[in-house]
Amino acid sequence: MNIAKYKRLKVAIPNVETKEYNNLTFSSSMKEGVAFSDIKDFFDKTDKETLDKILFPEKSAREKNTGLGKAVQEDLVKKQNTGFYLKIDKSFDENDFILINYKLDDKNNTLFDLNVIELAEGVKATVVINYEGNPKEGFRSGFYYTKLDKFAELNLVKVQDLSSSCTNIENTKINMHERSKLNYYPVDFGSNVCLSSCSTYQIEDWSEVSIFPLFFVDEQRKADFEQNLIVNGENSLGIIKANGCIKDDGNKIFRGNVFLNKGCKRSIGRFSDKSMIMNNGIKAHTIPTIFCDEHDVIGEHAGSFEPLKISELYYLMSRGFDKKEARRILVKSSFLPAINLIQNPELKEKLISKLDERLNR
Repeated sequence: MNIAKYKRLKVAIPNVETKEYNNLTFSSSMKEGVAFSDIKDFFDKTDKETLDKILFPEKSAREKNTGLGKAVQEDLVKKQNTGFYLKIDKSFDENDFILINYKLDDKNNTLFDLNVIELAEGVKATVVINYEGNPKEGFRSGFYYTKLDKFAELNLVKVQDLSSSCTNIENTKINMHERSKLNYYPVDFGSNVCLSSCSTYQIEDWSEVSIFPLFFVDEQRKADFEQNLIVNGENSLGIIKANGCIKDDGNKIFRGNVFLNKGCKRSIGRFSDKSMIMNNGIKAHTIPTIFCDEHDVIGEHAGSFEPLKISELYYLMSRGFDKKEARRILVKSSFLPAINLIQNPELKEKLISKLDERLNR
């Protein structure tokens, strides 16, 4: 019996039994102002009404068809076997970071993770989260709730680099308060089936959201990405700018929804999806949508599928690179801004090597 089916990709989420998971690691350059604990600590300190709002938030009529479906979230809450609560109440210096790593292997091959990240008022921080592993058969279903208090700023990098033997599912909810700022880089390199949905709520005035999804869909991989930008506060800025590469028999769908709701005067919401096509016969779709209930706002959306630009290839080849190397350089250039935010040299080098490997196939 399947939990849910997705017609566009012709895939289904299987009913996987939960089991013990013990392969979560945490490291931080900050010794004070960072509290990291098991998610159970957050559950114990939070009343049921608040938990229900976090795990099963009410949606407007227009939002009802967004997300991966209530059944997926209910299944995760029921089977949850790990997760963390991260509270940051002291600002980082430029080179400070937090690195959280989830690894799947043959023993820890089933992951149901619930995670909460909270930044206190005025705090600036950088958090990198990495999912990796190569089990014979792996399954991961996860949920993130992230809250930025007033004037808080978060650089968040989330890397999914699971092998093609894995299925990856993720729901994300982000709450933005007055004058908070988010730079979010979701990087999806791996898994055979990847289904993800992120809803960012700009609840109060003057918040800024910049989301830069990066994806690489090759071989027979199937991916369905969704980004929802819900703008409620005045004078807010929300940008979703997706870039990625589709190769071989990869199948990719990207749904980008911008909701400019009543009360968000003088706000801006933008969505774009740019996919680089590496060969003929690619199956890919982008579905941008804007919903607007307010005057004096700006809403923009765009989607494009294109081969690498001949002019850029020619320029690099005129400088001595062959065609294959030139193609590799152009694709890498779209991934490097997110990768360069990762302070861990080993993880950064690993991702660059993996990208090179996939491009050279």
